[in-house]
Amino acid sequence: MTSKSPVRSCDDIDDDSLSYAEIKALATGNPLIIEKSQLDSDVGRLKMLKADHQSQQYRLQDDILQHLPLRIEAAKSHISGFKSDMERLETNTHKTEESISPMTIGDRTYTGRSEAGTALLEACKGIKTTESTKIGNYRGFDMLIFFESFNKEFHVDMKGSMTHTAVLGDDSGGNITRINNAFDRIPQRLMSSEAQLETLYQQQGNARAELGKPFEREQELIEKSARLAELDSMLNIDEKPEIVVMDCVDDEMDDIDVAAKAAPMSAKERPSLLATLEKNAEKSRVMFGSAVEKTKREEVTI
Repeated sequence: MTSKSPVRSCDDIDDDSLSYAEIKALATGNPLIIEKSQLDSDVGRLKMLKADHQSQQYRLQDDILQHLPLRIEAAKSHISGFKSDMERLETNTHKTEESISPMTIGDRTYTGRSEAGTALLEACKGIKTTESTKIGNYRGFDMLIFFESFNKEFHVDMKGSMTHTAVLGDDSGGNITRINNAFDRIPQRLMSSEAQLETLYQQQGNARAELGKPFEREQELIEKSARLAELDSMLNIDEKPEIVVMDCVDDEMDDIDVAAKAAPMSAKERPSLLATLEKNAEKSRVMFGSAVEKTKREEVTI
């Protein structure tokens, strides 16, 4: 749970629906309706971009306060553990003529590669569970064996400050080599953790730099929203039109007025209406042109 209010965005623009005022504007050739249509699209898109920006700010805050600190501490812990295990190896490695440190399995200690490998395979035969079972010690690390049921193979974990795993096979001598190779990979794992820590510090710095930045297109959104509200008022988009009885130029204009004031049109009915509007656009401009020209002149004067 979080105290942040969720940011939701929804694009709900019905391009297929026309109100009475919009139909009237199309019939009169009113350029304001074209501007309004573009602003509807622009404002909707800007609101979605702002919602995305706010969501990103919440994610940055969570990263700075929670996620990144935890990952940084984990990386530090791994680095410390790998360094400790490298010291452990150096202290407890005593190679014999067969290049193997003493390996203890059960209550016996083996110094020969072949003998140690054979004892390790015998220990695997006694494992009856998928849970880790401690079988001995090697080079200062506890040895725990478990059966990985998916791939049907035995794994051995060498546990010090960190865990180093090797997959066991059927070759007794080869299993000793696999274990030693797991130890040899410790320096590489240490370098990987150090690089990861450096990356996390960079991510933390970048997140702090981005946190608190305002939405860069906020002023554009404000201006376009204000102009859209102004156009809505001018066109009376949200108001129910009054029914006005008027003389029409001819029978075709009667058809336009009746169709425009009818109940909300379905998508199937609209094409014939728009076709009628286009056909009579010139006659409509004759009827309403004077009012439009007057509006344009007033706008130029302002």
